[in-house]
Amino acid sequence: MLLNVFLVASPFQLLNSLEAMYKFCKNEHNILVLFENNNDKQNLLLKNVLAEFECDYELIVIKKENPIKMFFNKVILLNKLQKININRLFVGHLEEFFNKLYICNLNYKILFSIDDGAATINLFDKYNGSSVLTVINSMKDRVKCIVGNLIGNLKTMKNVDIHWFSIFDLVGSNVTKNELAYVKGNFSKLNRTSILVDNKSRNVIFIGSNVVNAQVIVDSTSYLMLLENYFIKLRASEPELNIYYVPHRFEDLNILDPLAQKLNIVTINHDTIVELFLLKNTIKPYKIASFYSTALYSLKAIFNNIEIEFIRIPDNLINESFKDRVKKVQDDYENQFKTFK
Repeated sequence: MLLNVFLVASPFQLLNSLEAMYKFCKNEHNILVLFENNNDKQNLLLKNVLAEFECDYELIVIKKENPIKMFFNKVILLNKLQKININRLFVGHLEEFFNKLYICNLNYKILFSIDDGAATINLFDKYNGSSVLTVINSMKDRVKCIVGNLIGNLKTMKNVDIHWFSIFDLVGSNVTKNELAYVKGNFSKLNRTSILVDNKSRNVIFIGSNVVNAQVIVDSTSYLMLLENYFIKLRASEPELNIYYVPHRFEDLNILDPLAQKLNIVTINHDTIVELFLLKNTIKPYKIASFYSTALYSLKAIFNNIEIEFIRIPDNLINESFKDRVKKVQDDYENQFKTFK
């Protein structure tokens, strides 16, 4: 029987891995490797997303531990997986250290990149076609490899030919469009009651972002200014709208609360990812809006005939180290969605 391995470290990677199992790997032996991290909310979301689907796989979890123990657990697992022949290897963010280490040291026939967010757009430009993947890009990486070699002889470079399974509109014979068919089919069987009062009302779902915590934007004050500007203009154009803010798992709600109270915005905290949250509660928004959240693409695939609006972050509010990457992503979003500037 063919054997496939999925390396997963975030809830959205997990969702796309389950979708890939349905698309490519039915009736095959699938090993799903979950890497927990130090964020308890993210680990909870991983658990909750996994509980929503019935797929046939062997589950391996690298549990949250102290960093040194987690490091060695990942290297030990790599050493075990090196002994098997893999048909397809599915990996999230291609530039994460351990993803690169596994790619360079496992025996597989086909390598797939699955989406980890809007970073896919930049990664596709960098790695599409035959590319050399290098594990060591810093002194910290070099030290990790030296320590890892205490367990096994690790390769740190490999020529790779990457296939892409993506919700983004990438172009190439090695690209398979992720239409989220399994996700939509799974939840179409459920009959749940919406937590929103009335789906016939004009409800706007605003998807929160990690741009403050990730230091993409210069500061939280600038983020709140952009939000307030958008919400005020939205209310002025359509006063009857109900606005619901669905925060990113890393957002600080204490920062958002004063603005939400001022503008009568309902903040919805939840324990899964936004795609599953809306489907589970049969919420059909009138409009979905956000900054360059991957959810704009995924929700576009899930919902038909819903207006989606992208809010562009001005260049002067983006930290210098992110400007080039964010510009490319925002240019792509502006080509795909109605844009608010």
